[in-house]
Amino acid sequence: GKRTPGQARRSAGDIVNLSAANITMSLLWSLGRQSLFRTSPLKLPSFLTPTLRLKSGVKTNSGCKKRFRVRGNGSIKRGRSGASHNTGFKTRQRVNRLGSSTGIEGKAMEQRIRKLLGVYSKKSM
Repeated sequence: GKRTPGQARRSAGDIVNLSAANITMSLLWSLGRQSLFRTSPLKLPSFLTPTLRLKSGVKTNSGCKKRFRVRGNGSIKRGRSGASHNTGFKTRQRVNRLGSSTGIEGKAMEQRIRKLLGVYSKKSM
């Protein structure tokens, strides 16, 4: 773009008042120019190469982590709803039953929860 009157022209070799990204790019540029005259491939310094991390696919859903657990035999258990409040009119047997855990009904629902939890295989008995 256009320079304002107070701006000085910057030469290619000047590394003054640049951010880390700009310094990295200028180093890469200078290394790249030198590598044009070499036959071997460009070797970057280790501090410039980012560490590669393999992604594992789908992230575990944090809501499912809190609501479901995988049992020892591979089935999924969940808590029952309805016992947190308004229990005054419910019978004691009903509230006790709501306090116990239960499994997941339906193959499609279980597969969906397995995908969200990141558990894909059911243990064979």
